[in-house]
Amino acid sequence: MLLTNRAATLSQEELCCMERYLIVMMMMMMMMMMMMMMMMMMMMIIIIIIIIIIIIIIIIIIIIIIIIIIIIIIIISNVTILWNQQVQADRTIPNNKLDIIIRDNEKRTCMSIDVAISGDRNVINL
Repeated sequence: MLLTNRAATLSQEELCCMERYLIVMMMMMMMMMMMMMMMMMMMMIIIIIIIIIIIIIIIIIIIIIIIIIIIIIIIISNVTILWNQQVQADRTIPNNKLDIIIRDNEKRTCMSIDVAISGDRNVINL
């Protein structure tokens, strides 16, 4: 009630000044809200980046553990893995370098693995 009586006694210039003040205050509040939203978005982006880094670190640790397990298995099982080694044969072979050779020293056997990537662009479609 007092506010309405006071507003009735204010001049047009004072009312205009109050409106400007209220508009400026509302704009400042909106800017503060926008800044808070931007900060929240940046925090979320930082959290996502941290989670991705943690996942990458976990994957690297798992790969290292797998490599260590493979090395332990190789040492325990008395198996030798060779790559890009020439194979001694009874005759001359033009390309006698196999990609992977797994040699079992106990059983005295070898498994040769030759990896090939086909050039499918040379294949004729029928």
